[in-house]
Amino acid sequence: MKEHSAKIDDQSKPHINLLDRWNAPLPETRVLDTSFLPSSLSSIPSVFVSLLKKTLYINRLMELFYTIPPCSSALDFAENSLKVMNVSLKCDENFAESIPKEGPLVIVSNHPFGGIDGLALLLALLPHRPDLKLLVNSALGIFPDLRSACFPLDILSASSSALSVNSSSLRAAGSYLQQGGAVGLFPSGTVSYWRRGKGVVDPDWQMAAARLAKRYNAQVLPLFFHGNNSLLFNVFGCLHPLLRTVMLPREFYNCRGKTLRLSSGRVVDPSALNLLKNPESITAYLRMRCYALAEKNNKQLSKTKIVDNRPMEPVAEAHDPKLIIEAIAKLPPKSLLVEEGDYAVYSIRGGESPILLEELGALREATFRMVGEGSGKSRDLDIYDHKYYHLLLWHKKDACLVGAYRLGKVQEILAESGEAGLYTSTLFRMSPEFFRRYENSLELGRAVVHPNYQREYYPLMMLWKGIGRFLLRHDDIHCLFGPVSLSLDYTPASLGTVVEYLQTQCGSTELSSMVRGRTIPDKLLSSAKDIPLPDTLNYNGLVALVKDIEGGKGIPVLFKHYLKLGGKIGAFHIDTSFNTLDAFLLMDIVNSPQQMLERYMTPEGAEAFLKRWR
Repeated sequence: MKEHSAKIDDQSKPHINLLDRWNAPLPETRVLDTSFLPSSLSSIPSVFVSLLKKTLYINRLMELFYTIPPCSSALDFAENSLKVMNVSLKCDENFAESIPKEGPLVIVSNHPFGGIDGLALLLALLPHRPDLKLLVNSALGIFPDLRSACFPLDILSASSSALSVNSSSLRAAGSYLQQGGAVGLFPSGTVSYWRRGKGVVDPDWQMAAARLAKRYNAQVLPLFFHGNNSLLFNVFGCLHPLLRTVMLPREFYNCRGKTLRLSSGRVVDPSALNLLKNPESITAYLRMRCYALAEKNNKQLSKTKIVDNRPMEPVAEAHDPKLIIEAIAKLPPKSLLVEEGDYAVYSIRGGESPILLEELGALREATFRMVGEGSGKSRDLDIYDHKYYHLLLWHKKDACLVGAYRLGKVQEILAESGEAGLYTSTLFRMSPEFFRRYENSLELGRAVVHPNYQREYYPLMMLWKGIGRFLLRHDDIHCLFGPVSLSLDYTPASLGTVVEYLQTQCGSTELSSMVRGRTIPDKLLSSAKDIPLPDTLNYNGLVALVKDIEGGKGIPVLFKHYLKLGGKIGAFHIDTSFNTLDAFLLMDIVNSPQQMLERYMTPEGAEAFLKRWR
């Protein structure tokens, strides 16, 4: 033990350039080279050194270090280090497949433990990317076996020499990426700790990873370590940040016998980073992608409990096609709003044709369940359906109902039933001022298109031609509002990205002062603020980011359609009955692009509509 103590106290070479020492040949005899420790430690009075070593478990770590057998590489050292500590590493299924085997790659991870996570990262990645190099705290240079797989960063000093070291290492990392190598780093630079309102998370990430990935057109692999340091560590850390640093050896030692779990995300393509433009936005996005790996797992557990406990009736079978054809044929001529090619759009009141309403309910339920939504009933019908108008999209050649919209004339409903008569009132609270200002409105909702007809845009366009003709017949309306939904099956990362975009690009302060969600997604709205999307990001860019997160699944086309019409967002609501995130959307059709109005109303109809309301 004395021999080991003598070696750890040897700081005889701090004056030699750190990079020279880092790249020097390894000594024949393994020693802990303490010249890499902060020079400030040498100022600690010797009377306290022995006490600190014992209290912080430094002596115990030294004993473990000298039991590690000789190693031929950083991978061997990482593997043997974890082995002597009886620490196992459990990676998610398909972890190996998630790692690009060649080409420039930046790997980012949270930093929950502040020591052992670096060894675990080497053990997890080096077998699949032997060219991996980590950007690490230069203090890890005390372990000679690790230096060949690392670039040092002097993060504990603000001296000019430290800045020189850091600049050199970042340039070296950039050159390495340019040659097709893989570079990993913990962008926080320091260990995770408890933060009020956020739990135990990384401090703000630095922008080095974003700059490297963007400059060298590298893919980015987000990783996430589950777990965190002890309660004692986080309590002491609240007293003073320095206490977190000095307690790291103790936390490292206390990892003995534990299983570390590491999750990998989908690779972030350089094209996604190009959409985000600046390093600040890219850094926030990469952090979100990293922490989404924890949120997604938590969400899947939560989601399973909700859905499994909710009674799900079998979807009702379709009626005999002959009966549906007869029901369509019996509709009065005035029900037909528009007819083009193989499609016809009809308008009915819910009580006019019970069989068509039942067929519509089955279509809704079957379609919505396919995207993780649905009422759980055999038919998606409620108390509002019998009073509302319904637009029915009929395919003449296939003789079947393929789409629909539900419409409610707000003035009529308020006169008959008050605010409670509006379906939207079950999701959002609307102030009296809202109804005074938007009394000439139509509530819009329950849009559905049969899955077999979603591959083309024409069915949706026909439904909107039906809405256009409906507005011409009911010329006391010029505003549309209602909920537009996104399934909660999307990851929190995607939902947060969409919410942030809708709030910043399409939000209306005036509208939000009059509308409020009944079940407000506070956590989601709070996390959305941590995703600073650039002002230059357009809707197509948003869709590309969501596809990047979701593995190809984009955003329902209705969002784009409503926003092109000039839709504004006022509030958000979580609907657990349908497993959706609902956004309150308002469109004043008078302000919609005239070209779109002419498409849906005919040029003559659009001219008459605008003349009336402008």
